[in-house]
Amino acid sequence: MAYLTDTAIFDEEKKMLLFQEIGNNILKLRKRNHLSRWELSLMANISIDTVRRIEDGETFSGSSLINIIIALQVDIGEIIPLRKYMKAESDCEKFVHLTDSLDSYEMNGLFRMIELYANAVKRGKN
Repeated sequence: MAYLTDTAIFDEEKKMLLFQEIGNNILKLRKRNHLSRWELSLMANISIDTVRRIEDGETFSGSSLINIIIALQVDIGEIIPLRKYMKAESDCEKFVHLTDSLDSYEMNGLFRMIELYANAVKRGKN
């Protein structure tokens, strides 16, 4: 099922691929830091089931992602594959810099922003 926004179409398959890639990145970072799911869940103040769902590529909230980013002490670009969706390196850097100024409530809209931008760029290439 695809849904239409004012700027882009993002189908469910592409959305799930993005979630899977984010989950894989979190899994790699967790293992690189020699953390169990339980340890990450405690550090991120989320349930162990939420960590499992995210690593398995299922949907999740922006606040859960923020908590994981903070717990792992990584740059958002290490988890979300921003470079795939940006036209140039400088655009990615600008976007990451922009997210540094957002509070947790504003960050909840992060996925939506990425999704809209990615589709707008893709539609521009077609």
